[in-house]
Amino acid sequence: MKLAPYGRYMKTHHTNGVWFYVGADAWKYAKRTMEYYYPKRTPLVLPENEKPDIYLWPVTGHDVLLNLLDEQTPERVYSIGVCLITSSANRVVVIGETGNLPHRLTLFKPTTRAAA
Repeated sequence: MKLAPYGRYMKTHHTNGVWFYVGADAWKYAKRTMEYYYPKRTPLVLPENEKPDIYLWPVTGHDVLLNLLDEQTPERVYSIGVCLITSSANRVVVIGETGNLPHRLTLFKPTTRAAA
């Protein structure tokens, strides 16, 4: 597996979580975020048409704001959310173009199992 796009450039994580862009203009939004709006922030990007599980996501112990820049299939959003949670994110909140998603796909949290 390879490190996520912009993963090696991650600066300190912010108190309002790691930003993550998905969609056709994800690279453009990430670059604009770093250059103009929040120079101390490095958002992560999932390249279009790539599977999230081929990358290592540096999100351990952090909340992730998953910003959908265009409509994504529920299956793709699910695979991204699960991948980030299994990469030890505290939780994943999905915003943006979510009109086609069931409500259950707008928040991902790790499950806890009761001791047997």
